[in-house]
Amino acid sequence: MPRHIFICRASRSMLYQVGVVAVILSLLALNAWQFKRNRSMSDNDLKYRTILMMGGAQTQEIDTLETIFEYSRDRKRIRALRLQVQDYEYRVKLRAQKLEQMRRLGEEIEGLE
Repeated sequence: MPRHIFICRASRSMLYQVGVVAVILSLLALNAWQFKRNRSMSDNDLKYRTILMMGGAQTQEIDTLETIFEYSRDRKRIRALRLQVQDYEYRVKLRAQKLEQMRRLGEEIEGLE
C-alpha cells in the first residue's frame, strides 16, 4: 500500500501556488460583490431621481419602480426611464439658466434706471 507523505519544505512552491490561487479567487469574489453593490447603488440613484422628476411618489409608483428594478428586472424600461430622467434634468438645467439670465437682465435694467 503506497504512502503519501506531506513535507512542508518540499512543497513550498505548491503552497505558494495555492496561496496565489486563493488570493485570486477571493479578489474575484470581492469584485463580483462590488459590481453587484455598484449596480444596486446606481439603481437606487435612478429611482430617487425618478421620484424627484415625478414630484413625489405614492405607494403604487414606488411599487412599480421596485418591480422594474428588483422583482422582474426590465432593462428596456430602465434604459427608457434613465433617458427620460436625463432629459428632464437637462430641461430643468436649461430653465434654471434662462431664469438666471432673466434675473441678471432685470438687475441690469434696474441699474440703468
